[in-house]
Amino acid sequence: MNLVSITRNFTATLIFSASLFCMVSMASAEITCTGCHGTLVPADVRPLDATNRDIFTGGFQGNHRTHMDGNATPAVCARCHTGSDIYSTGHRDGMISISPNINNSPLPALYKNMTAAFPQTATPSLRTCTNVNCHFERETPSWGSVQYAIPAGCSGCHGAPPAGGDSGRAGSHARHDLYYTGTANCGRCHADHLSEPNPFVHATSAARRMLVISLHDPSGAPSGVYSGPFEDYLPKSGTRDYFGTCSNTYCHSDGAAVATGAVTPNITPAWGTTGPLACDACHGNPPANATGSPKANSHPIHVAHTLSDCSICHYGTTATGDTITDRGTHVNGVYELQPKPGYTFTYTYSPAGGSCSAISCHGDAQWGAGGSVSGDGCGSCHGHSAGYEYEPGKFSQGKGSWKSHATHTQNDGGNVKGPNIACDGCHDTASFPNFKSGTDSNGDGRYSLAETDVCNTCHSPGGSYEGVNDAAFGAKNNWTFGVYSGSLLKSGKEKWCATCHDESPSVIGGISAPNVIGNESGAYPYGTGWGYYKTGHGLSSSASIPASSGTVTGPAAACSACHNLEMPHIDGTARTYVYTAVIGANNDYQHGYRLKSINGGLPMNIPRNNGCDSDVKANDFALCLSCHASEAFVGNSTDTNFRNDSSGVNAHYYHLGIKYSCGPGPKFASDWRDHAYDSQASCITCHNVHGSTKLSMVRDGKLVNKEPGLQVAYYNSTVSYQCSGPSPYPPTPANVTLSSSTGTVWDAKAAKNLCAGCHGSCGFNMRYMRTPVDVVP
Repeated sequence: MNLVSITRNFTATLIFSASLFCMVSMASAEITCTGCHGTLVPADVRPLDATNRDIFTGGFQGNHRTHMDGNATPAVCARCHTGSDIYSTGHRDGMISISPNINNSPLPALYKNMTAAFPQTATPSLRTCTNVNCHFERETPSWGSVQYAIPAGCSGCHGAPPAGGDSGRAGSHARHDLYYTGTANCGRCHADHLSEPNPFVHATSAARRMLVISLHDPSGAPSGVYSGPFEDYLPKSGTRDYFGTCSNTYCHSDGAAVATGAVTPNITPAWGTTGPLACDACHGNPPANATGSPKANSHPIHVAHTLSDCSICHYGTTATGDTITDRGTHVNGVYELQPKPGYTFTYTYSPAGGSCSAISCHGDAQWGAGGSVSGDGCGSCHGHSAGYEYEPGKFSQGKGSWKSHATHTQNDGGNVKGPNIACDGCHDTASFPNFKSGTDSNGDGRYSLAETDVCNTCHSPGGSYEGVNDAAFGAKNNWTFGVYSGSLLKSGKEKWCATCHDESPSVIGGISAPNVIGNESGAYPYGTGWGYYKTGHGLSSSASIPASSGTVTGPAAACSACHNLEMPHIDGTARTYVYTAVIGANNDYQHGYRLKSINGGLPMNIPRNNGCDSDVKANDFALCLSCHASEAFVGNSTDTNFRNDSSGVNAHYYHLGIKYSCGPGPKFASDWRDHAYDSQASCITCHNVHGSTKLSMVRDGKLVNKEPGLQVAYYNSTVSYQCSGPSPYPPTPANVTLSSSTGTVWDAKAAKNLCAGCHGSCGFNMRYMRTPVDVVP
């Protein structure tokens, strides 16, 4: 049986009095507040709020439960009902007693403007309270009104953000609300009441506790303290007409905490100062931290170079340079950069300052690099990777450069192609940006880019491909925008490499570039012109290899088809590759010849030594077989022009399959130096893909100073060959083409140039007889 319900049936005419039934039923027990106007289960002294008088639950109109916590005691009731904490059953006199000063407010706070008790009734006329400190000394809504909701209800007392009350000062709440908008952000500076079970219960302690201020940074970590008065915050009864300041808070700091984790000591303007503040009120204008103390900083050098408009780099935060456009990116604990229209750069964030690349102003830069505007500190910014010693004891802090400087000056990173020279290698260091030599065409005493000759030695103005002034390939005409696009050459610049590697080669550091272009106008056995674009892999697909007599068309391969253009190029060594190198080192075969990887693996396995394995592995020649059909080389297919039809020998497969490592050892010196043979045969043993004066790009020794190389010619009945006379003694004639041949023949006397390891210096001539195939794999 529900005793509370039965009790309340007998006392329908009473609102707050205890029932007779209750007294009879509880004669043997002490009566409590919960027996009449609270609840027994769960035990709660707070009167039950309802929209109307309910005799079954005891509920009646009011807002008792929203004004007190669930663990409230009768002492809390006494804040509005004086003496209720010591009531006995005798208080049931049909009157409602209200404190003459609700919640002990600084100004007299009354309900219905009354100080005397008033009768209970089932149909009360509900009124408001005035001057109650709980409601920030404002007139309250009528008792029994719909309870405040979160977050709109916050403005019912002090505004959201606080607006100063009826006569108090608003301080700087409105301006801070522009940055951290809404009641959800009040917890950045105050106790976070929204996270409490009853967000409004803090009001009952208004003016009875200190103002709670707990400052936090954008991440939520504690940051800073407030110095002002903490007890004098009610608008009508306040006596102090001033606010305090905040100190050591991130929001008004120089931003160093992003890098160091510690806020630089600072004091903010007084709370309530009219805003907006000037830029230098927090971090200087421009920010003036010295490099590395405590964070990297390059603002001064940018301003010195007339980049004083903050919007050039921080356009997302300020579109004008002096007003904040997006407050969300202004004080958020990270460095925010966005280029202004008309400027370009890519920013990589770092708490220490980060770095920029592809900058329209100056190439690549590490923030905090510092530098000088006087002209004597150019090396710290222009053209060098971090750590480059551009002067004795002075190391570059920056990265990259403007236009094509980096290709010439970097000694590590992605631009290590050039000669790694300092500024004075090209410039008159007393008169930047003029050059140190040339022809003074206009008589002004200086040498401009058009007038200088400093490019000539390295870029080779002579030869088939003019490397200095040519409209398409000339270095001067490509200075501004460069020729590289990542790991490739830009469209129309595919023959850039030829300007240095032609018959008038580039000379850098005393090292001449190998002539892979050959001689495009010189006579040779099969016609006019030989070299990469005439008899090599660079021949156009609309032309045919001359020695094939129209049978085999040109591969039309660009240099990047085989070479990795991002690998180090000019290293001051004539032949970088060393056969004893560790794979992956800068002097192994791949890096020595700047070859690209194939499917993530080695392009060529050189030096090649597969032990006693009888197979010929395609991966040993992955670069070549990425285009050529592998069957003609790693199997005994007869679909090749290097075979003996009578014996069934595929000479390509035969030579690649010889396993000398099970006998006397490898028979090929892979780096062309005078030392023991280190490798089994590979494609490059006999062929030069850059073109030669022989058939099928057979090595003629030109690139390795082993001329005349292999004396090989196509054979038919008109060809004679012998092992007598001067050495070497080439087959005659040497210009029979593939389509008119019945085989190949070569002079063994020529073996000492390239193949003496296997065949000796003389002794026989080898002839391979076969019917030519139309397509050479």
